[in-house]
Amino acid sequence: DHEAGVWSLVQDPAALDRLEPDAARRLREFASRLGPWLGQRDRLSFRDRVEGAWLQLGGPAALAAPGELDIAEQFFAFLEQQESQQAVLDPVALTTAAEQQPVHSEAAGAPVQLMTMHKAKGLEFDTVILPGLGYPTAGSRRPLLLWTELAGTEPPELVLAPLPATGDDADPLYDLLWAFERRRERYEAERLLYVAATRAKRRLHLCAALKADADGRPVAQPGTLLACLWPLLATELSLPPDLALPAANDGRPSPQWQQPALRRLPADWTSPVALRAPGVAPDAGGRVEYEWASPWARHVGLVVHRWLQEIARDGVERFDAERLERLRPAYAQMLARLGTPAEALPASLDRVCAALCATIEDPRGRWLLSAGHPESASELAVSLPTPEGFQLLRIDRCLVDTTGTRWIVDFKTSEHEGADLAAFLASEAERYAPQLARYREALNRLRPMPTRTALYYPLLGEWLELDPVVGEPAD
Repeated sequence: DHEAGVWSLVQDPAALDRLEPDAARRLREFASRLGPWLGQRDRLSFRDRVEGAWLQLGGPAALAAPGELDIAEQFFAFLEQQESQQAVLDPVALTTAAEQQPVHSEAAGAPVQLMTMHKAKGLEFDTVILPGLGYPTAGSRRPLLLWTELAGTEPPELVLAPLPATGDDADPLYDLLWAFERRRERYEAERLLYVAATRAKRRLHLCAALKADADGRPVAQPGTLLACLWPLLATELSLPPDLALPAANDGRPSPQWQQPALRRLPADWTSPVALRAPGVAPDAGGRVEYEWASPWARHVGLVVHRWLQEIARDGVERFDAERLERLRPAYAQMLARLGTPAEALPASLDRVCAALCATIEDPRGRWLLSAGHPESASELAVSLPTPEGFQLLRIDRCLVDTTGTRWIVDFKTSEHEGADLAAFLASEAERYAPQLARYREALNRLRPMPTRTALYYPLLGEWLELDPVVGEPAD
């Protein structure tokens, strides 16, 4: 049926009856899970609808590696960004933008960083891979006006030349200044290539697709980084005599479509999270008792950590209890995306607000989130080499105070209703000391300096320092 829409066919019993029993059962289950999210256009953002449907359909259960969850989060953030930039989302523009969106994964066991040559300046790596050196770089277009200063004159004299009008004869002065500009661009490309190549401490891999001239000899296309290296490579490069090279051309190779691997959930799969679209009645059954020992406590911690990072980035001085209270709808959306059930949402929201308000009203909390430290970072990702491979760590808050001491602090949203608070804090110290020790070891491998570690409990108003100063630089 090429006339009806896909969604109407999915809901057509006669169409489903023509399918195999397993396929019909799966499609009915698919429709029951997806349908409630299609009617939320006026109540939820585009990101919330897509992410909610993905969670309800079992998207996380179909992932093959932990790093894929980070990629999924990047995709949802991309949808949110696109919706904020476009009044009406255009499917074609959205697809085009998605194809151009870079994806970064920080999965443990794969300590690879993807960055531009400019961003790599000042850093060093054991292995550096420079791909695509044979592709032309983005050159400048001829500007409407060119100018340069004449060297050796006092004061410096300025030479200007406008771009000739279409159809006019070439302007020798403009052509001369344009030649100067292209030469500067070539020097800048050589400098940038030098910066990238010298980031490698042990191994440097230069990758390029070679082209051939009319005689079958390898050549480097003008305007590429490979052309900067070609005077040396042309004499050093040795190719097999029977190697067939593609002819030189100015276009990039056309992309090849690859069918992604499909992973199918069992037909009887059920979601471990009772996630529902707003306005959809809950399933029949007793009310779930909310306990802070449940997984929803972790959701509260994730939302609090996310907003503590925002407060530190924007400046703690710009936040007060009134502003934090106005952000309750944003907290609710984040909790819902994480899978917090509706019956647990009010208590979760109260706890998020209480933790954030307690932090900004506590002098210790304001000190932690202040932007006035010589160095500071929130949610800092570092890798620690271990015998089993690289371990990816994420530090809640790291700062260097005015005395030159580095502080590593973990935020905890725990509450303690018992009488023996000291015993609770002692057990917490024993529980988290190894984790903070790994944080300290990772940072001291990068730069040894006096380091202290602590746990901060905003809901308890407690500051628990775990160790003395360690990591003093050796004499």
